Amino acid sequence: VVTNILRACRRLARVARPGDAGVAVFALDVAETHLERLNHLGAGALLEVLFASDRRRDAAFVLNRLRTEEAWPKPTAEVFGIVVRDLILRGEPAEVVEDALVHMANDAVAPTPRVLDACLAAPHAVQLSLIQRLHALSGARPSYDLFVERCVSTNLAEGNGDEARRAAYVLEQMWPDADVSSVFEEYGEEFY
Repeated sequence: VVTNILRACRRLARVARPGDAGVAVFALDVAETHLERLNHLGAGALLEVLFASDRRRDAAFVLNRLRTEEAWPKPTAEVFGIVVRDLILRGEPAEVVEDALVHMANDAVAPTPRVLDACLAAPHAVQLSLIQRLHALSGARPSYDLFVERCVSTNLAEGNGDEARRAAYVLEQMWPDADVSSVFEEYGEEFY
């Protein structure tokens, strides 16, 4: 029941006027009042309410409580994915995104492909490093097609062959049997 209420709040927060904190205050109250019934799905919905309501300090406070307080459910990869996605969409510096990912690793939460896919929304300068670090830590991989599109094809289209080659090397680390030479050929570039 608590999760359903928080999901309804999430829908309301997405259509509310910018800066309207009423839904966020209500959602926080529901979560705290019914903490014994709050699970990771409800916690994720609560974070999305707070982000949609531009209550990022409250979201950081909730994430800290999820990570440190016994009464709160432990954060999952999905919960961290919500945080990472919001940080990237807001254009936070790579260090801030990496801090969230370090918390995730410190909490022994392995990133999912969705978390890695969210990292692919980061600006080109940092997305490849984020993916490479997360793969090295956990072995997790993003969506193959999305990685090729965002890291290889986009760089080739922008005339950045060196960065595309760097991405192709990372791709070969994650998928040893992959052959991206055809992508380079499409753009008239040599892979090696």
